[in-house]
Amino acid sequence: MNTYCPLIKEECKGNECVMWKDEKCSIVMFMKFMEIVAQRVEKETEEEISNEIKLSTSEETVEEIPNGIKLSTPEELAAELISFAKKEFPEEDESGSIYIITDFFWRSKNIEKRYLPADIQLKIYKAERLAQKQLNSEREVRGVKEKEQLEKEKPDLSSLVDPCVGWANEQGLKKVTEADVDAFLVEKNIDVSPRTKRRALCAMVNSKLKKEKTELSSLVNPCVDWVKEHGLKKVTEADVDTFLLEKNKDVSPRTKKRELCAMVKKATACD
Repeated sequence: MNTYCPLIKEECKGNECVMWKDEKCSIVMFMKFMEIVAQRVEKETEEEISNEIKLSTSEETVEEIPNGIKLSTPEELAAELISFAKKEFPEEDESGSIYIITDFFWRSKNIEKRYLPADIQLKIYKAERLAQKQLNSEREVRGVKEKEQLEKEKPDLSSLVDPCVGWANEQGLKKVTEADVDAFLVEKNIDVSPRTKRRALCAMVNSKLKKEKTELSSLVNPCVDWVKEHGLKKVTEADVDTFLLEKNKDVSPRTKKRELCAMVKKATACD
């Protein structure tokens, strides 16, 4: 029986066609074979997808909650979190935030927060807030005590201001940082602790440097006038020394005189 041929798009010619073999059309047989293969591939793909879904679902299932979390109150968890923070991150209390270390704390308990039930997540959130509040309170109390202690120790720090200012001038520093103060103390083999005291010393030194800068600036115009009176077209450090000697002004160290000389040169150039 002749049927429609999909290849030549005419009626099947049977034995006259080169694709006819063993009373069967090779093209039709091939198409049926490919259909069977496609069905098998589709079935295998569906099974693979199903297995992946099962695996994914299994991986993302809510994990088992340890009794230490399930039975503890937010207050108890907060106390544990604070203890962990102070032990593992003793310097972190100055940062102002407990949240940067909470992940480490929960991981130490094999807890992955995103897979927990909503009620447990809420408990953890409350614990973190309580811990933050407690640490903030402790930090404020500590800050008040440190401030009171600094007021008592200011006379001791004052004795270090001038040496540190002199050191800063030698280094050509117009302003010092905490790192600069640390370098000065190490160089002079002086111990100043805790860090809050070093910060206070840094502030006192910068205040003195600013005052010196103001005093130096106040000498510029008188020095410029002196230069004009002496008909000098170019001012040198020796000229500045002579001016200071005549006016009975003490400017030291040498770096300060150089700075004054540069300021006078700039002012005379503008004129």
